[in-house]
Amino acid sequence: MCKFTRTTLLPQPDRRALHAERWETVTWNGKLAFTLEKELSIYGRLPLLKQLTLTGCPLNTLDSFEDAPRLRTVSFPLTLWEYFPKTTLPQLEQIDVHLDVCRLPTNAFDWSYWLRFLPHLSHNARLHILIRAQSARDIDWSMFSTDTIATSPVSALSISFVENLLTSELQCATASLFKLLTLPNLELLSFPCEWNSSVDIPWPQDEYTALATRSKFSTHLLELQLYRVVITKDQLLDCLADLPQLKRLQVSDLPRQPFGGSLLTALTMEPFIVPRLEYIGLNSTLEFTDDVLLNMLLARGNHVADFSTDLSWMSGYYRELDPKIDEVMEETGVFELNFEAGWDHA
Repeated sequence: MCKFTRTTLLPQPDRRALHAERWETVTWNGKLAFTLEKELSIYGRLPLLKQLTLTGCPLNTLDSFEDAPRLRTVSFPLTLWEYFPKTTLPQLEQIDVHLDVCRLPTNAFDWSYWLRFLPHLSHNARLHILIRAQSARDIDWSMFSTDTIATSPVSALSISFVENLLTSELQCATASLFKLLTLPNLELLSFPCEWNSSVDIPWPQDEYTALATRSKFSTHLLELQLYRVVITKDQLLDCLADLPQLKRLQVSDLPRQPFGGSLLTALTMEPFIVPRLEYIGLNSTLEFTDDVLLNMLLARGNHVADFSTDLSWMSGYYRELDPKIDEVMEETGVFELNFEAGWDHA
Protein backbone atom coordinates (compact mmCIF):
# COMPACT_ATOMS: atom_id res chain seq x y z
CA MET A 1 0.00 0.00 0.00
CA CYS A 2 1.35 3.38 -0.97
CA LYS A 3 0.78 6.26 1.41
CA PHE A 4 1.35 9.58 -0.32
CA THR A 5 1.77 12.60 1.95
CA ARG A 6 2.65 16.22 1.42
CA THR A 7 5.80 15.81 3.51
CA THR A 8 7.18 13.03 1.31
CA LEU A 9 6.75 14.72 -2.06
CA LEU A 10 9.78 14.76 -4.30
CA PRO A 11 11.15 18.28 -4.91
CA GLN A 12 10.36 18.55 -8.63
CA PRO A 13 6.63 18.87 -9.42
CA ASP A 14 6.95 16.68 -12.51
CA ARG A 15 8.35 13.82 -10.37
CA ARG A 16 5.64 13.89 -7.71
CA ALA A 17 3.29 11.67 -9.61
CA LEU A 18 5.77 9.23 -11.12
CA HIS A 19 4.17 6.33 -9.25
CA ALA A 20 0.54 7.50 -9.26
CA GLU A 21 -0.53 4.27 -10.95
CA ARG A 22 0.52 2.37 -7.79
CA TRP A 23 -1.26 4.54 -5.24
CA GLU A 24 -3.94 2.79 -3.18
CA THR A 25 -4.16 5.19 -0.24
CA VAL A 26 -3.42 8.92 -0.51
CA THR A 27 -3.11 11.22 2.51
CA TRP A 28 -2.79 14.86 1.49
CA ASN A 29 -1.41 17.10 4.24
CA GLY A 30 -0.52 20.78 4.07
CA LYS A 31 -2.23 24.16 3.85
CA LEU A 32 -1.38 25.20 0.30
CA ALA A 33 -4.27 25.88 -2.04
CA PHE A 34 -3.64 24.47 -5.49
CA THR A 35 -5.26 22.32 -8.13
CA LEU A 36 -4.11 18.73 -8.16
CA GLU A 37 -4.36 18.10 -11.86
CA LYS A 38 -2.17 21.14 -12.64
CA GLU A 39 0.50 20.38 -10.04
CA LEU A 40 0.66 16.63 -10.41
CA SER A 41 -0.88 15.71 -13.75
CA ILE A 42 -2.52 12.64 -12.21
CA TYR A 43 -5.86 12.76 -14.04
CA GLY A 44 -6.63 9.34 -15.48
CA ARG A 45 -3.61 7.75 -13.79
CA LEU A 46 -5.15 6.42 -10.57
CA PRO A 47 -6.38 2.91 -11.42
CA LEU A 48 -5.75 1.45 -7.93
CA LEU A 49 -6.66 4.37 -5.65
CA LYS A 50 -9.19 3.29 -3.00
CA GLN A 51 -8.91 5.84 -0.20
CA LEU A 52 -8.25 9.59 -0.15
CA THR A 53 -7.69 11.62 3.03
CA LEU A 54 -7.50 15.42 3.03
CA THR A 55 -6.30 16.84 6.34
CA GLY A 56 -5.52 20.51 5.85
CA CYS A 57 -5.38 21.33 2.18
CA PRO A 58 -8.19 23.53 0.83
CA LEU A 59 -8.36 22.03 -2.63
CA ASN A 60 -10.19 23.96 -5.31
CA THR A 61 -11.34 20.82 -7.05
CA LEU A 62 -11.38 17.05 -6.81
CA ASP A 63 -11.80 16.60 -10.55
CA SER A 64 -8.53 14.68 -10.67
CA PHE A 65 -10.18 11.84 -8.81
CA GLU A 66 -13.27 11.49 -11.02
CA ASP A 67 -11.34 9.02 -13.15
CA ALA A 68 -10.23 6.90 -10.18
CA PRO A 69 -12.55 3.91 -10.73
CA ARG A 70 -11.76 2.13 -7.45
CA LEU A 71 -11.98 5.18 -5.17
CA ARG A 72 -14.43 4.26 -2.43
CA THR A 73 -13.61 6.41 0.62
CA VAL A 74 -12.86 10.12 0.98
CA SER A 75 -12.12 11.66 4.38
CA PHE A 76 -11.84 15.39 5.08
CA PRO A 77 -12.61 18.00 7.79
CA LEU A 78 -15.92 19.84 7.60
CA THR A 79 -13.92 23.07 7.31
CA LEU A 80 -13.06 22.04 3.73
CA TRP A 81 -16.67 21.44 2.74
CA GLU A 82 -16.91 24.61 0.64
CA TYR A 83 -14.10 23.22 -1.54
CA PHE A 84 -15.76 19.85 -2.01
CA PRO A 85 -17.34 19.25 -5.42
CA LYS A 86 -21.01 20.13 -5.73
CA THR A 87 -21.72 16.74 -7.27
CA THR A 88 -20.41 13.77 -5.29
CA LEU A 89 -17.95 11.48 -7.02
CA PRO A 90 -20.31 8.73 -8.21
CA GLN A 91 -18.06 5.79 -7.33
CA LEU A 92 -17.80 6.68 -3.63
CA GLU A 93 -19.21 4.29 -1.04
CA GLN A 94 -18.22 6.29 2.04
CA ILE A 95 -17.43 9.91 2.89
CA ASP A 96 -15.93 10.55 6.34
CA VAL A 97 -16.37 14.13 7.51
CA HIS A 98 -14.62 15.29 10.69
CA LEU A 99 -15.47 18.32 12.79
CA ASP A 100 -12.84 19.02 15.45
CA VAL A 101 -14.42 21.81 17.49
CA CYS A 102 -11.26 23.02 19.21
CA ARG A 103 -9.23 23.12 16.00
CA LEU A 104 -11.53 25.58 14.33
CA PRO A 105 -10.56 29.28 14.35
CA THR A 106 -12.03 30.69 17.55
CA ASN A 107 -12.98 33.97 15.92
CA ALA A 108 -14.74 32.20 13.08
CA PHE A 109 -16.63 29.49 14.92
CA ASP A 110 -20.38 29.75 14.76
CA TRP A 111 -22.13 26.46 15.44
CA SER A 112 -25.18 27.39 13.38
CA TYR A 113 -22.86 28.29 10.48
CA TRP A 114 -21.34 24.81 10.44
CA LEU A 115 -24.71 23.17 10.87
CA ARG A 116 -25.86 24.59 7.55
CA PHE A 117 -23.34 22.39 5.74
CA LEU A 118 -24.73 19.16 7.15
CA PRO A 119 -27.85 18.90 4.95
CA HIS A 120 -25.61 18.87 1.87
CA LEU A 121 -23.63 15.79 2.88
CA SER A 122 -24.59 12.66 1.01
CA HIS A 123 -26.30 9.58 2.42
CA ASN A 124 -23.02 7.67 2.40
CA ALA A 125 -21.31 10.29 4.56
CA ARG A 126 -20.14 9.37 8.05
CA LEU A 127 -19.90 12.40 10.35
CA HIS A 128 -17.40 12.37 13.21
CA ILE A 129 -17.62 15.22 15.73
CA LEU A 130 -14.56 15.48 17.96
CA ILE A 131 -14.59 17.84 20.95
CA ARG A 132 -11.25 18.33 22.62
CA ALA A 133 -9.93 20.74 25.23
CA GLN A 134 -6.90 21.15 27.47
CA SER A 135 -9.35 22.44 30.04
CA ALA A 136 -13.03 23.24 30.21
CA ARG A 137 -12.20 26.92 29.77
CA ASP A 138 -10.98 26.24 26.23
CA ILE A 139 -14.50 25.72 24.92
CA ASP A 140 -17.15 28.39 24.60
CA TRP A 141 -20.15 26.32 25.62
CA SER A 142 -22.55 28.99 24.42
CA MET A 143 -21.79 27.85 20.87
CA PHE A 144 -24.07 24.87 21.48
CA SER A 145 -26.97 27.19 22.25
CA THR A 146 -28.89 27.64 19.02
CA ASP A 147 -32.44 27.16 17.85
CA THR A 148 -31.21 25.89 14.49
CA ILE A 149 -31.96 22.23 13.79
CA ALA A 150 -30.04 20.67 10.92
CA THR A 151 -31.54 17.77 9.00
CA SER A 152 -28.75 15.71 7.48
CA PRO A 153 -28.89 12.51 5.39
CA VAL A 154 -25.64 11.11 6.87
CA SER A 155 -25.62 7.36 7.53
CA ALA A 156 -23.33 7.45 10.58
CA LEU A 157 -22.69 9.85 13.46
CA SER A 158 -19.71 9.40 15.76
CA ILE A 159 -19.15 11.69 18.77
CA SER A 160 -15.87 11.74 20.69
CA PHE A 161 -14.57 13.74 23.62
CA VAL A 162 -10.94 13.83 24.69
CA GLU A 163 -8.97 15.30 27.55
CA ASN A 164 -10.24 17.35 30.49
CA LEU A 165 -13.95 18.09 30.49
CA LEU A 166 -16.32 18.18 33.44
CA THR A 167 -19.22 15.75 33.63
CA SER A 168 -21.74 18.59 33.47
CA GLU A 169 -20.10 19.94 30.33
CA LEU A 170 -20.04 16.53 28.67
CA GLN A 171 -23.75 16.20 29.32
CA CYS A 172 -24.38 19.73 28.02
CA ALA A 173 -22.47 19.12 24.80
CA THR A 174 -24.02 15.71 24.10
CA ALA A 175 -27.55 16.83 24.87
CA SER A 176 -27.14 19.96 22.75
CA LEU A 177 -25.83 17.99 19.78
CA PHE A 178 -28.86 15.70 19.96
CA LYS A 179 -31.13 18.77 20.09
CA LEU A 180 -29.49 20.33 17.03
CA LEU A 181 -29.79 17.39 14.65
CA THR A 182 -32.39 15.41 12.75
CA LEU A 183 -30.95 12.29 11.08
CA PRO A 184 -33.58 10.54 8.96
CA ASN A 185 -31.15 8.05 7.36
CA LEU A 186 -28.87 7.26 10.29
CA GLU A 187 -27.72 3.65 10.49
CA LEU A 188 -24.92 3.99 13.08
CA LEU A 189 -24.79 6.09 16.26
CA SER A 190 -21.42 5.74 17.94
CA PHE A 191 -19.57 7.00 20.99
CA PRO A 192 -16.31 5.20 20.21
CA CYS A 193 -13.78 4.10 22.79
CA GLU A 194 -10.88 6.36 21.78
CA TRP A 195 -7.43 5.00 22.59
CA ASN A 196 -6.32 8.39 23.97
CA SER A 197 -9.39 9.09 26.07
CA SER A 198 -10.79 7.88 29.36
CA VAL A 199 -13.82 10.17 29.18
CA ASP A 200 -17.16 8.71 30.25
CA ILE A 201 -20.17 10.46 28.73
CA PRO A 202 -23.44 10.89 30.66
CA TRP A 203 -26.34 9.66 28.56
CA PRO A 204 -28.95 12.38 27.78
CA GLN A 205 -32.02 10.15 27.68
CA ASP A 206 -34.65 12.83 27.02
CA GLU A 207 -32.69 14.46 24.20
CA TYR A 208 -31.91 11.07 22.64
CA THR A 209 -35.58 10.06 22.75
CA ALA A 210 -36.59 13.29 21.00
CA LEU A 211 -33.86 12.81 18.37
CA ALA A 212 -34.87 9.19 17.80
CA THR A 213 -38.54 10.13 17.45
CA ARG A 214 -38.16 12.96 14.94
CA SER A 215 -35.49 11.02 13.01
CA LYS A 216 -37.56 7.79 13.03
CA PHE A 217 -34.67 5.64 14.27
CA SER A 218 -37.13 2.77 14.63
CA THR A 219 -37.12 2.32 10.85
CA HIS A 220 -33.42 2.48 10.03
CA LEU A 221 -30.94 2.52 12.96
CA LEU A 222 -28.83 -0.63 12.61
CA GLU A 223 -25.97 -0.15 15.08
CA LEU A 224 -25.65 1.50 18.49
CA GLN A 225 -22.18 1.81 20.03
CA LEU A 226 -22.22 3.11 23.61
CA TYR A 227 -18.94 1.83 25.03
CA ARG A 228 -18.01 5.18 26.61
CA VAL A 229 -21.51 6.12 27.72
CA VAL A 230 -22.80 6.01 31.29
CA ILE A 231 -26.30 4.61 30.77
CA THR A 232 -28.54 2.75 33.21
CA LYS A 233 -30.31 -0.55 32.58
CA ASP A 234 -33.74 1.09 32.33
CA GLN A 235 -32.50 3.78 29.95
CA LEU A 236 -30.85 1.21 27.70
CA LEU A 237 -33.86 -1.10 27.60
CA ASP A 238 -36.13 1.86 26.81
CA CYS A 239 -33.88 2.72 23.87
CA LEU A 240 -33.76 -0.86 22.60
CA ALA A 241 -37.52 -1.26 22.81
CA ASP A 242 -37.89 1.29 19.99
CA LEU A 243 -35.14 -0.10 17.72
CA PRO A 244 -36.62 -3.16 15.98
CA GLN A 245 -34.15 -2.92 13.07
CA LEU A 246 -31.02 -2.90 15.28
CA LYS A 247 -28.42 -5.51 14.29
CA ARG A 248 -25.36 -4.55 16.36
CA LEU A 249 -25.12 -3.34 19.97
CA GLN A 250 -21.99 -2.40 21.92
CA VAL A 251 -22.31 -1.31 25.53
CA SER A 252 -20.44 -1.28 28.83
CA ASP A 253 -21.49 -2.22 32.35
CA LEU A 254 -21.38 0.33 35.15
CA PRO A 255 -19.12 -0.94 37.98
CA ARG A 256 -21.34 0.65 40.65
CA GLN A 257 -24.60 -0.42 39.02
CA PRO A 258 -23.84 -3.41 36.79
CA PHE A 259 -26.65 -4.30 34.43
CA GLY A 260 -25.02 -6.94 32.22
CA GLY A 261 -27.05 -9.77 33.72
CA SER A 262 -30.32 -7.87 33.38
CA LEU A 263 -29.49 -7.03 29.76
CA LEU A 264 -28.68 -10.65 28.92
CA THR A 265 -31.94 -11.79 30.54
CA ALA A 266 -33.94 -9.16 28.63
CA LEU A 267 -32.36 -10.32 25.37
CA THR A 268 -33.37 -13.93 26.15
CA MET A 269 -37.07 -13.34 26.72
CA GLU A 270 -39.64 -13.69 23.94
CA PRO A 271 -41.04 -11.79 22.16
CA PHE A 272 -37.53 -10.49 21.54
CA ILE A 273 -36.56 -6.87 21.86
CA VAL A 274 -34.27 -5.90 18.96
CA PRO A 275 -35.37 -9.09 17.14
CA ARG A 276 -32.85 -8.63 14.31
CA LEU A 277 -29.82 -8.43 16.63
CA GLU A 278 -26.84 -10.28 15.15
CA TYR A 279 -24.03 -9.08 17.42
CA ILE A 280 -23.55 -7.78 20.94
CA GLY A 281 -20.34 -6.45 22.46
CA LEU A 282 -20.46 -6.26 26.26
CA ASN A 283 -17.67 -4.86 28.44
CA SER A 284 -18.67 -6.26 31.80
CA THR A 285 -18.07 -6.86 35.48
CA LEU A 286 -19.30 -10.44 34.81
CA GLU A 287 -21.73 -10.26 37.71
CA PHE A 288 -24.12 -12.78 36.18
CA THR A 289 -24.24 -16.56 36.10
CA ASP A 290 -22.94 -18.58 33.19
CA ASP A 291 -26.44 -20.02 32.73
CA VAL A 292 -27.78 -16.52 32.07
CA LEU A 293 -25.09 -15.99 29.44
CA LEU A 294 -25.61 -19.39 27.82
CA ASN A 295 -29.40 -19.01 27.71
CA MET A 296 -29.04 -15.70 25.87
CA LEU A 297 -26.52 -17.15 23.40
CA LEU A 298 -28.76 -20.11 22.59
CA ALA A 299 -31.95 -18.06 22.36
CA ARG A 300 -30.43 -15.53 20.00
CA GLY A 301 -28.34 -18.06 18.10
CA ASN A 302 -31.42 -20.11 17.30
CA HIS A 303 -33.30 -16.98 16.25
CA VAL A 304 -30.72 -15.26 14.00
CA ALA A 305 -28.09 -16.90 11.81
CA ASP A 306 -24.43 -16.29 12.70
CA PHE A 307 -25.15 -14.62 16.04
CA SER A 308 -21.93 -13.55 17.79
CA THR A 309 -20.89 -11.97 21.09
CA ASP A 310 -17.72 -10.25 22.23
CA LEU A 311 -17.59 -10.44 26.03
CA SER A 312 -14.79 -8.62 27.85
CA TRP A 313 -14.05 -8.19 31.52
CA MET A 314 -13.10 -5.00 33.33
CA SER A 315 -9.91 -4.88 35.35
CA GLY A 316 -10.37 -6.70 38.65
CA TYR A 317 -13.46 -8.60 37.51
CA TYR A 318 -11.96 -11.55 35.65
CA ARG A 319 -13.32 -15.03 36.29
CA GLU A 320 -13.33 -18.28 34.37
CA LEU A 321 -16.35 -19.14 32.28
CA ASP A 322 -17.96 -22.56 32.54
CA PRO A 323 -16.31 -24.88 29.95
CA LYS A 324 -19.84 -26.04 29.13
CA ILE A 325 -20.33 -22.83 27.11
CA ASP A 326 -17.52 -23.77 24.73
CA GLU A 327 -18.86 -27.31 24.48
CA VAL A 328 -22.36 -26.11 23.58
CA MET A 329 -20.90 -23.65 21.06
CA GLU A 330 -19.04 -26.50 19.34
CA GLU A 331 -22.00 -28.89 19.46
CA THR A 332 -24.70 -26.54 18.21
CA GLY A 333 -22.79 -24.12 15.99
CA VAL A 334 -25.55 -21.53 16.41
CA PHE A 335 -23.47 -18.83 18.11
CA GLU A 336 -19.93 -17.55 18.50
CA LEU A 337 -18.45 -16.19 21.74
CA ASN A 338 -15.15 -14.33 22.12
CA PHE A 339 -13.93 -13.73 25.67
CA GLU A 340 -11.09 -11.28 26.35
CA ALA A 341 -9.79 -8.49 28.58
CA GLY A 342 -11.62 -5.18 28.32
CA TRP A 343 -11.12 -1.67 29.66
CA ASP A 344 -12.35 0.35 32.62
CA HIS A 345 -14.62 3.33 32.99
CA ALA A 346 -12.86 6.48 34.19
